[in-house]
Amino acid sequence: MNKQQNLNIARYDTYSTTYITFNMNAQKSALFQDKKVRQALAYGMDRDAMVRAIQGGFGVVAQGTEPVLSWAYAPDQMKTKYTYNPQRANQLLDEAGWAKGPDGIRQKDGKRLAFTIWTNAGNKVREQYITVMQAQWKNLGVEATPKTEEWNSFLTRINETRDFELYLSGFGFGVDPDQSSFWTTDAITNGFNRASYSNPQVDQLFAQALSELDREKRKQLYVEVQNILMDDLPSMMVDFPQALAAVNKRVHNLKPNAINVRWNVKDWWVEDGR
Repeated sequence: MNKQQNLNIARYDTYSTTYITFNMNAQKSALFQDKKVRQALAYGMDRDAMVRAIQGGFGVVAQGTEPVLSWAYAPDQMKTKYTYNPQRANQLLDEAGWAKGPDGIRQKDGKRLAFTIWTNAGNKVREQYITVMQAQWKNLGVEATPKTEEWNSFLTRINETRDFELYLSGFGFGVDPDQSSFWTTDAITNGFNRASYSNPQVDQLFAQALSELDREKRKQLYVEVQNILMDDLPSMMVDFPQALAAVNKRVHNLKPNAINVRWNVKDWWVEDGR
């Protein structure tokens, strides 16, 4: 990727994620009421290949909901990891009662498993992601149609009208691992819970974690809630993108991070002294 001989490329993890959200409001879409359908679509994505081909390898396939830099990041403690497994995906769709019709698209009660994937226009990574998802899900007998729209219209769609079946976007979490604004019942109207997901156990765990002072105990509460979210899967973190910084080779000890690229400026030095 680095074609300029005078530059070094530094990569670093961030608090960001690329994610998809299913609309679980039955009045908006009836397709994703069964979690087996949501899980099948997760198993039907080759996220490793997507990160390599589309992100150029500059990202980490998400396991759980907490970003890599978070002290609540615990991929080894996730019970469900959604590695690419088309066989498991097909099995789940069969179990959910979606059978392939004459055109190869699955049907149930006279309704085809067909929907639109929305994202914002102009973001080439996201546009490529939803195109790849379309192709990968087609192999499962799922018809997903990618659509993009201008950023403000897209925000209106996902925040106000909630007129979507499935969308892909990005989100930046804070340093503290509390993600209640993304998952709790209250966040349906006062946060970023655009899936309209409601689980009293999840609400309770987030509230408990916020009042817990012991960091390790608090982490285990977040592990527990992540495992519930990975099973229910109202939204899915696709990857945790990494950021890049181009540094002239004359500059030494510049070690950027997600909080402050210049955090150790006192330790920088220039090779020729200029």
